[in-house]
Amino acid sequence: MWSVVRAFVGAQLRQQSRDTTSVFFMLILPLAIMLIIGTTFGGVRSLEIAVVGPDDDTTAAIVEQLDAETGIEAVRRADVSEVTGEIRRFDLEGAVVRNADGSYGFLSNEAD
Repeated sequence: MWSVVRAFVGAQLRQQSRDTTSVFFMLILPLAIMLIIGTTFGGVRSLEIAVVGPDDDTTAAIVEQLDAETGIEAVRRADVSEVTGEIRRFDLEGAVVRNADGSYGFLSNEAD
């Protein structure tokens, strides 16, 4: 039984490999479409994260540490209300908020 199946599959593969049109439509065209769609709609972009807090060395260190990470771009902002508007418009992915009392918070568009 299996020898018949192997013979049939082998004959089909030989026939398909000899037909250049079928090779084009089975292999080359799908790869080209994936490449075109991937470069058009895909791609890696960095996450833009705002850092809001007092203008001191600690806030500057947070910005530096975030910038050092691959795929994250840290931007300094002075006002939480400004950042909230940017997050709602999807201009920013999120924000690290450092309060005057030293506590931290995170703002994002993710639903709670």
